[in-house]
Amino acid sequence: MLAIFGEVDCRCHLIRQKRLQQRSSQNIVHECVQRHLEALKELNQTYRVCAYGPIASSVLPESNHKDFPRVGSTEERNEISLLYNQELEWMCRENNVGFVTLFYELCNLNSLQTKEEFYAQDQVHLSQSTIERYQKMILDAFQNMEPGFMMGDTFTPVPPTRLASDPCL
Repeated sequence: MLAIFGEVDCRCHLIRQKRLQQRSSQNIVHECVQRHLEALKELNQTYRVCAYGPIASSVLPESNHKDFPRVGSTEERNEISLLYNQELEWMCRENNVGFVTLFYELCNLNSLQTKEEFYAQDQVHLSQSTIERYQKMILDAFQNMEPGFMMGDTFTPVPPTRLASDPCL
């Protein structure tokens, strides 16, 4: 089972909550991923589960568009997506859940700019060649999956940084 969540959170909700609650990106992301992990752990008791990490954000600016809202700049959204992928990957490793993402390939990690060549002309959806590549990565992940198997362009995960002063932790 491929568990897909986080994209809308990274594109919209987490930055909005960070601003409203005046909390750090790390703490907002940690709280969100922790909730997602509970669902993954439950699913992993019955199915072979692989978590899908969200992709890099569209280069389109902030918008309240009813079908595709975006909060923050591309760099802000990609910072949240980077933290989300790192946190999710770390938690998946700790709980023997598979993990796959193209984020690290789609984003320049130094500038947090999205690499537009991987996206379709609408600047929102992945190009057909990128989709085909991602499909192959996901299929390979499931064919090779063993407990704790990870797939994708990943960092060596490090424990995410959290602020000790955050009252919600």
